[in-house]
Amino acid sequence: MSRTVEPPADDPVADDWLTAVHEAAHAVERLVRGLPVGLIAICAPADAAAARGFCSSSANYVDTVAYLTGRGLEPPVAPPSALIEHLLVLLAGAIAESSARGVPYSPASTGGFEDRYQAEWLVGDVLRRAPYSAGVRGFLRAIEVVAAADVRTHWLWIEVVARELVTARRLTGDQIVALRRGPGASEA
Repeated sequence: MSRTVEPPADDPVADDWLTAVHEAAHAVERLVRGLPVGLIAICAPADAAAARGFCSSSANYVDTVAYLTGRGLEPPVAPPSALIEHLLVLLAGAIAESSARGVPYSPASTGGFEDRYQAEWLVGDVLRRAPYSAGVRGFLRAIEVVAAADVRTHWLWIEVVARELVTARRLTGDQIVALRRGPGASEA
């Protein structure tokens, strides 16, 4: 996997680039898994604690969690593969961001802390265990291995999408698919 050189930490371009890589990885992972992507974007946060980017689908987060956990539904609606796909999408962003930084993946040291936290709670809910338990963390470590392999496999696509996102500030799922075919590809 090619790695990019990170701009200086106090450079706003560095934030945009890392955010773009993070969001591009979420979107590419969704598309690889056959899941829809509505829009990815880089935002100017209202304050330093706000999220800088997002990747959206047509699904509402609360509905997605209810579907994946089967909360209130008997039997649960989602097959186990749906949970795994969702976790791969959640974790791909931070893994790609670490790669762009040229450092080993660690959810505590990237913009993916919130994604990992969300994954821990979701798995804890499904397994009926505390989200910080050894069982949950072990399960997520296995998912991270697969997500890291996916990021390596699709790195060139992630990088092309991130470069375009830095410039355009927002991309639709159709635009991201077109970028897989190469720059200048038709969006039709």
